[in-house]
Amino acid sequence: MGQAYLLIAATMFLLMIVEHLPRLLSLARDIDRTALFIGESLASLFPEYLGLGLVVALFLSTALTFRRMALTSELEIWSAAGVSDFRLLRVPIILGCATAILVLGVRLYAQPLGETNLQRIGEQARAGDYGLGLPPKDILTPSENVTLTFDHVDRRAGRFEGVFAQVDNAIIVAQSGSAGVDRQDQLLLTLRDGVVLKRKGVDERERTAFRVLSLAIPRRGARAADPVANVLDQRDLIQLMHLVRAAPMAGERSAAKAAIHGRLAMGAFTILLPFLGFVLGTPPLRESSAFGIFAGLILIAGYVRASAGIEGSLAAVSLAANGLILSGFAAATVLLFRLHSRMGRGFIDRFAGRLLARMTRRLNTRRQKAEMRSEVQRSCARDEAQQIDPEQSRDQIEQSRGEQRLAVLGEYEEPDDGRSGGGQADHLEEDRAH
Repeated sequence: MGQAYLLIAATMFLLMIVEHLPRLLSLARDIDRTALFIGESLASLFPEYLGLGLVVALFLSTALTFRRMALTSELEIWSAAGVSDFRLLRVPIILGCATAILVLGVRLYAQPLGETNLQRIGEQARAGDYGLGLPPKDILTPSENVTLTFDHVDRRAGRFEGVFAQVDNAIIVAQSGSAGVDRQDQLLLTLRDGVVLKRKGVDERERTAFRVLSLAIPRRGARAADPVANVLDQRDLIQLMHLVRAAPMAGERSAAKAAIHGRLAMGAFTILLPFLGFVLGTPPLRESSAFGIFAGLILIAGYVRASAGIEGSLAAVSLAANGLILSGFAAATVLLFRLHSRMGRGFIDRFAGRLLARMTRRLNTRRQKAEMRSEVQRSCARDEAQQIDPEQSRDQIEQSRGEQRLAVLGEYEEPDDGRSGGGQADHLEEDRAH
């Protein structure tokens, strides 16, 4: 069970990396040191991935372990030996308590630290500390009225030299400069030791020298500004408790309480997962369906969504809302455990299998009825197409009937033995004459 626990946690971590990697790549499109930026961002997101991955790993490792024991008939052996279900759940319960403590530590302390580092990385990227992917000696047009080029890039110092820029009707020449990106995705240029030439007339230009010149240039295809990060996600338990006591506004105090309640409720919810994994993971006797595991994953996803919704929309009644959801999950766990003891293992899989079989039969019946209906319609269409026109003459009708009779008689033609052939020919002549 321990190996499955670690393997599933690592798999969940990799899946969440794959989910967030495209967004990180889009954010790093104008960054020179892309690998460093993505690596530090993933390291900052690791606590968030770990908090959710441990919860799913606990449920799946418990469910898959008891599923394997059921498929190999080990559960029947332990049951025949008089070992109760609670005795079998001793190790999963201990693992669940340890996971709950770890989840609380991650959610209360490690994840806020990661969110703070992630915010710092974003600010450094906007300031240009990771470098900008601007190629030297190329003519760049970040905006319709802006043209920019430079001779050399110093990657370590994060600056470029030999700058030439044209903004509207002004020409700017500078010895060096640096660049960054602000929250509105504008290119921030800071130029040093240069001159600005502005055209005043046909042959007259105004020359202005500068030591430092800052420009904010809107870029083509600029991304929408990222929403401001939730400040409470960057606060640990001690900071949240300080906000509860000293925040000047009631809304801030309610939001801080909701954050504390949500994180504590996740730890309490984790303790229920070994019981859910045992009930939902064991398949029926001589079957190998896995509807219960799928239902358990849906329950976990639903709880995570509901907890986030409470923290965002029901902050004023977060304690009652979290308590209600936890009580509902606990009552459902107890009910499932009692039904497991009375109805036998895999009762959810049996019910889901019967429901699926019933739905399949109904769909097959509807499909067969539709096919029969279409066949009848095609048959009626063929019959109508083969009907004889009533305006045909009587001779044509009699001729067609005679041809049909001859065709029928020809199917039963007997071998020609000299006597029967003549008689049959006579009959055919009579039919034709008739």
